[in-house]
Amino acid sequence: MIAAGIDLGGTKAEVQIFGTDWNIEARDRTQTPKDYDQLVKMLARQIAWVDEKVGRKIPIGIGAAGLINPITGLALTANLPATGRPLPYDINQAAGRKISYINDCRAFGLSEAVFGAGFDYGVVMALNLGTGIGGGIVVDKKLLSGPTRTGGGVWSHCGTCISFAAVWSSDLNLWLWTPWVF
Repeated sequence: MIAAGIDLGGTKAEVQIFGTDWNIEARDRTQTPKDYDQLVKMLARQIAWVDEKVGRKIPIGIGAAGLINPITGLALTANLPATGRPLPYDINQAAGRKISYINDCRAFGLSEAVFGAGFDYGVVMALNLGTGIGGGIVVDKKLLSGPTRTGGGVWSHCGTCISFAAVWSSDLNLWLWTPWVF
């Protein structure tokens, strides 16, 4: 097992442990607490579960809606009780180690570029339309962040969740879109 990821949403948090082939080896899902302190404790428990299951510390990333201010480290979230709080810092402190934290829409774009529909393309754009609106642009398998390190983050409330991955086809000189509806 080489890495783990936590998909942190407003209703559930699911941690997945990946093998060397990037297939899921194990997973654990729990309800997302509505209280900040309980949220941090729950994430620390999921991280401890990974460490115990694997028998050693492996890289763990958390993808969640919202943005982290790159200067203050404070969160801005629509579906988590974390706005105005230093969520990544508090998770690292509670877990006793460094965990990567990224906007879930940006993580989606990066994963499509590295492992998915955009693997064979140099430029990939992902767009999620759901509770919020967000996305990510990846060039040569590297996520673009912009000067605020929040590139792709947009925030609002919607009903149905629709995600799109787009890849630039230089042969056709156009964007190719793949939609998913949840």
